[in-house]
Amino acid sequence: MAIPSPSDSPQDPCAVALTRCTKRHKGAVFVTLIATSILAALLSRVALKEGPDIDVQDDLSNYTPLPDTRTPRCRTGGLCESWQLTCAIAKVSKDELEAEDCLLAQIFDPVSRAEQVREAAALAWDGYKACAWGKDLVKPLTCQSADWFDMGLTLVDGLSTLKMMGLDSRFREGLAWVASGLSLDNGRTVNVFEATIRLIGGLLSAHALATPADGAELTPALLERAVELGARLLPAFEASPSGIPFMDVNVSSGQASTSAWTHMSYLSEAATLTLEWTLLSRYSGNPVFEKHTDKVYEVLASQTAKYGGLLPYELDPATGELQGDRVTLGGRADSYYEYLLKRWIQRGKKDKTLLQWYIEAMRSVRSRLVQRTVGNLWFVSELDLTQNRTWPKMDHLACFLPGVLALGHYHGVDTRVPGATQRDHPPGMSDLRLARELARSCYEGYRNTPSGLAPEVWHWVAHMPDDNPRGMGEFSITSLDAHSLLRPETAESLYLLYKVTGDPAYQDQAWAIFRAVQRWARVRAGAHPPHGGGCEGAGEGCHEHPANYASLDNVAAAPSSQRDSQESFFLSETLKYLWLVQADAPDACAVANCTRAGPGRPSLFPLDTWVFNTEAHPLPLAGVRRVNLPQRVLKPYSPEAITAMNV
Repeated sequence: MAIPSPSDSPQDPCAVALTRCTKRHKGAVFVTLIATSILAALLSRVALKEGPDIDVQDDLSNYTPLPDTRTPRCRTGGLCESWQLTCAIAKVSKDELEAEDCLLAQIFDPVSRAEQVREAAALAWDGYKACAWGKDLVKPLTCQSADWFDMGLTLVDGLSTLKMMGLDSRFREGLAWVASGLSLDNGRTVNVFEATIRLIGGLLSAHALATPADGAELTPALLERAVELGARLLPAFEASPSGIPFMDVNVSSGQASTSAWTHMSYLSEAATLTLEWTLLSRYSGNPVFEKHTDKVYEVLASQTAKYGGLLPYELDPATGELQGDRVTLGGRADSYYEYLLKRWIQRGKKDKTLLQWYIEAMRSVRSRLVQRTVGNLWFVSELDLTQNRTWPKMDHLACFLPGVLALGHYHGVDTRVPGATQRDHPPGMSDLRLARELARSCYEGYRNTPSGLAPEVWHWVAHMPDDNPRGMGEFSITSLDAHSLLRPETAESLYLLYKVTGDPAYQDQAWAIFRAVQRWARVRAGAHPPHGGGCEGAGEGCHEHPANYASLDNVAAAPSSQRDSQESFFLSETLKYLWLVQADAPDACAVANCTRAGPGRPSLFPLDTWVFNTEAHPLPLAGVRRVNLPQRVLKPYSPEAITAMNV
């Protein structure tokens, strides 16, 4: 039975007047009252919301999730799937935050949910503008800024989010800053990968999404800055004897270098430039950008067979040789596998080599990395090539994989291992089935923490880590990994799975994540450290700050202390995907009662015409034409680029 809609329910005091629910509850009150009459009465009357039926051939594994009332998210954090239980807890606790979550828990309409996420994005942008305008990052607790590249990282990274959400006035004020305030000749040494996915990707996407109403005098700056930055990064390739780019480049001198902590380049960083740099070539008519990124694949071509598609994540730019013995789908390797598929899509699905590499890699993932917990959750482990041993460690970054598998399924890719006949084991699962299995595990990482937010890393129960693990059902979290940067990968996979199935369960899961963000990561306007009445007379340690969002120290605590930091990908990716899963229409249906995109409900970003880069910037697959650009956007230290430009 579906949960009754708010209109069918009696008005709850917490839903009528938040002022009635303002005091913190005591643990004893929660245990005594909720665990007895109120909780029992609610459970006897209300069935929790169930997901729709799936074709029997794609049934999920026999995993029995904890009942809602037993999850740490509900039991400790008060974030329950049942709105009645959520509101009952809020009524007893008289906690203002729980009262606000009671209201969110009663929103079932995707349009209304999308509007809530849109408001959160506007709040995050306004908080950034008030405290760190033109700077890379905002410190939300102290209303200060931090610089990395000194190129307005959060601003540029957030433009595509603002435009797609219809926050046009904010988009235009950001566009005006790009046109007049973005300096790319600032003497900074920048990371080529991060500058590409966040800045070049952000500028190209904003250019593709901009309309004439955004200002014909301003929009050309988006493409000009993107091409200029690409040209300033070219020395990373040109200085390399192997074709594998150096990790860092000084944008003023052109000096390329390895990072301060390693002389190696990383697989994900070297091979996650191709979507953006290919568009630079197509827009500018300059083939040098695409040529350099193609060279990376040429260097890797002779080595992929040796490793069976799963590559160690270190690359020596001096020789082009893969180094190390650790295979992971997490940090330093993740987006290499993502871009194999997306580059194939970008090239019109004609590059058989890229497709074969992707298929070979996914077959190895199925047979070598995917493992199962004792409770039948499938997850992606890490592999030591020397010892041929796996570890049940999974980065949140690896939760990109369900979305990529779903995207491949939509485009007709089949990565099942030849001869595998067991449909309920990874080698023989359909790509969509495996995507759904892994996405469920990623979501359980949210559902089974007190905060309702996932940690940076999970350690699944196949092996327990040594660092005083705290059990959260099927996994444990070490003290070093318990923080949350509000990463986007799970939200990304939920969006793509919704796009290719139309299953509203993914909308509900994304909404639960957003509720947790609102509950624990939102920074209330006021003083930090908190002082009643603001900072007047509070001394030098007090800072006034507007409302915003912050990373968390420990998802295993509710509440968790907040960090004075916010990553640019929170606005660029996390909020974007949490909005899209509610606002967009599915491109395909795999469940009953699904209505795919059509005249009455258009697809905002059809998977046949857009591809999202690894920073969630939608890039067009068609309609890209050369634009005449001034020669000044290319730096003299790149004569090859100037010659090829020929303008």
